[in-house]
Amino acid sequence: MIPSRGTVTFAGQRSVAVIPQDRHLEGLVLNFTIAENAVLGRQHRPGVQRGVLLDYARARSDARAIVERFDVRAASIDVKVRTLSGGNQQKLVVGRALIDKPRFVLAYNPTRGIDVGATALVQSRLVEARNSGAAILLISFDLDEILALADRILVMYRGKIAGSFDRANVDRATIGRLMAGSQE
Repeated sequence: MIPSRGTVTFAGQRSVAVIPQDRHLEGLVLNFTIAENAVLGRQHRPGVQRGVLLDYARARSDARAIVERFDVRAASIDVKVRTLSGGNQQKLVVGRALIDKPRFVLAYNPTRGIDVGATALVQSRLVEARNSGAAILLISFDLDEILALADRILVMYRGKIAGSFDRANVDRATIGRLMAGSQE
């Protein structure tokens, strides 16, 4: 059962960010502009909401910051997100998740379906967030991405942890076998 309401806290703060698995179904409203999408999920945070209304000046400012820092290529922040390439849509989702400098980031296949350049940018921003003190929980089916980003790797198979590795003792072949369900 998926909760329909509640609050998630980490280290006593509401600074948890999510990069969802499917940017179209869970991350964006395609008929909204970049500026409108820049505040989705953040609309109740201090500075984003003014009384019961959204602070559109803040939304536009955040959108400009995301476009610049995450190299989202668009004619303006007023274009509909549906007109952006998949990589630019994903960079917007990642930028929105990281703009408030969260203490905890849940990143679910953050580079799935995007090109090499967008992948490199997303991965570098996740590393920067980690280096700035954020805890990153990366869930990925891409072994190369896991090996590039993870400090500690837990391999799951059929809902159970099949193996645990620190960055220093990573064995690609063993991880691959465990991901496929082999215990050898």
